[in-house]
Formats: sequence, C-alpha cells, structure tokens
Amino acid sequence: MSEKDIRETFDRLDQNKSGGITPNDVIKGLYLLRYHPTDLEEADIKHNLRMTDGLVTYEEFESVISSWIKGVSYESQLFMEAFSKVDKDNSGYIDKDELRTWLKRKDHEWTAEDEEDLGDLFNDADVNHNGKVEYNEFVKAFCGEEL
Repeated sequence: MSEKDIRETFDRLDQNKSGGITPNDVIKGLYLLRYHPTDLEEADIKHNLRMTDGLVTYEEFESVISSWIKGVSYESQLFMEAFSKVDKDNSGYIDKDELRTWLKRKDHEWTAEDEEDLGDLFNDADVNHNGKVEYNEFVKAFCGEEL
C-alpha cells in the first residue's frame, strides 16, 4: 500500500475538500483499501483517533492506515509461520498425516479418541473437502481469522 493510495483514498472521502473526514470515513477508508476490521477493531480505531474540530486530518488518517497495515502484515507473518510448522513438506497445504505428526509431537500417548478428534478437526478445517487444508482454511480454522 503506497502513500499515494492512502492520499487518494483520503481525498475521495473528503468530498467537501475541508481537509478533514469523520471517524466513520476512516473506517470506510480501510474498506476502500481492502482491509476489513471487525466491529471491535472499528470501535477501537474510532476511540483512539486524534481529531481536530471533530474531524480526522490527513496526517492522522495516514497514521491510522499505516499502523493498521503494519499490524495486518505482522499478523499474516505469524499465521504463515504457524502454517509452515505444520506443512513440513512445503507443499502449500496440510494433509491429515502432517497434522497428526504435528499434534503428536508432544509427550502424550495418542489414543483412539485423539484420532477421532483429529478427524473432526481436519474435516472442519478442510472446507472444500479435498483432503487438504490450504493456507486460507488453516487461518480460518486454527487462527480464527478470515482472509
């Protein structure tokens, strides 16, 4: 995301060219830039905005957007690292054997119940039912996030 993209988004939201936008416009800006905060994240962003005369300046908008992008990038990096720990053959997906191996790495005696739980866990994660858990399915199932 470039500074130019952020500037163009701000200018698009600042329809009356006053140099300021509303807190709701900041959230609209995130969506225009293809970021999708949760309701809780939206409330947090609005709560922490520094405003001048009830409006958000370009500088504040740019700061919020840049911070958001850095946070999303860091989170994505963590998800990818977690995925890579399970995807031992670097195939780009996780099969049931890889998930079993990763889960069994603890000093725990594997039981029939564990095997059943593994099947349920894997089937829940394998949304498209192709016998593989791709990265986006992994993030949704195991990290509780939507890509």
